[in-house]
Amino acid sequence: MDNALEYILTHYQLPKYKDFSCRAVLKALVNTLNYAELKELQGKLKRGTSSSNIGNELYNEIEKVLNTNQPQKNEPISYLLKQYTDKRSGKVAISRPKLQDRYDKQDFHSQRKILKAFLAGSKRDRVWAYKKLKCNWDAFFADDIKALWEKYHDKDCERVVIRFLPTDYIIENLPLLDSDENYSWLCTRLINHPQFQFDKKRFSKCDHIYWGPDDVEYLYILAISKSGMEKGEATRILYKRLITQLINHKEIPESYTEIGDNSTMWRGMELVRRVDGLVPTTKWFKVVRRVLWCMGKLGLTEELIAFEEWDKRVQYWFDRRIREEEYWLCYSAQEYYSLFHTIVMESIPDRFRYLINEELESRKKRIELMRKPNFDSFIDEFNLEIIDNSDSNKELPF
Repeated sequence: MDNALEYILTHYQLPKYKDFSCRAVLKALVNTLNYAELKELQGKLKRGTSSSNIGNELYNEIEKVLNTNQPQKNEPISYLLKQYTDKRSGKVAISRPKLQDRYDKQDFHSQRKILKAFLAGSKRDRVWAYKKLKCNWDAFFADDIKALWEKYHDKDCERVVIRFLPTDYIIENLPLLDSDENYSWLCTRLINHPQFQFDKKRFSKCDHIYWGPDDVEYLYILAISKSGMEKGEATRILYKRLITQLINHKEIPESYTEIGDNSTMWRGMELVRRVDGLVPTTKWFKVVRRVLWCMGKLGLTEELIAFEEWDKRVQYWFDRRIREEEYWLCYSAQEYYSLFHTIVMESIPDRFRYLINEELESRKKRIELMRKPNFDSFIDEFNLEIIDNSDSNKELPF
């Protein structure tokens, strides 16, 4: 069969074309058709409501071919909304992505209409609308969100409820909303509410909003809920996180090397240092920058300045030590990192040095836990090897 149009019409509904990858030839054949054949094929395609339907996909491919080298002619939003809301039009799958693509460029009133329509749509359409509302809340939808959550209890809707609906409503529905997935979000709204029982221990098993350990998550929640905290507590968390990173990463830590401009500073340290005398800083660690951001939100001016001055001293001692070494031009990135690691650990303020011993003890317990009998079967099953680096701690200069 040499005729592309006939071949497509004869074959496209075969079961094998349910596999996405098998449709490549059919889609390619669409591009061989002339204008009259494309229009004929459009009229004969059988399409359903599913976006994965092969008829829909070929129809969209025809649209692309017909629109090639033609100026983009966007349909009015009102026309697309009419297509989308009319479930019998057969064009819901076509209008949906167009409305989503054009949403961000619409005016306030058009955006409201689009979201209103999607909230009345299928679950995946509601989820899309929830995500838009999480980023750009509009109180106009408060009643809609309340009704939808009470009807469907969608997980994505719960986050919108917790973040934006009235506090009294959240307290009233707390038994339904209080899950490990939502706990951090609930804390941001209710941490100071007398009817909410705050439990730090739950952070160990709940989904975190902020990247990092439990104490950093707690600090973030205090920051965005505009809560206060005991003087010096944020600084203690800051040094604890810095010490933890250094003790557990004596090699250049792959996951902590990216800086704000996405350059890998440690990896290029041996080159940059020779060019402009670059001096590393503890602020290169992501966890440090995140804690500092929280401290700024909490208005801890004095503690922030004190840390900055301490960090400057660390940089000074690093630069001085480097200049004392005759062979520093031959340093590798790892040697630079190891020297910085040593100087930072030596420079930890006296009042926080107890945190070093705490972290070493914690690390020792983690290693011992891996040696317990109940882990033997797991280790044997996956042919794992326990590497004991505990002796390396004795070499640390503190």
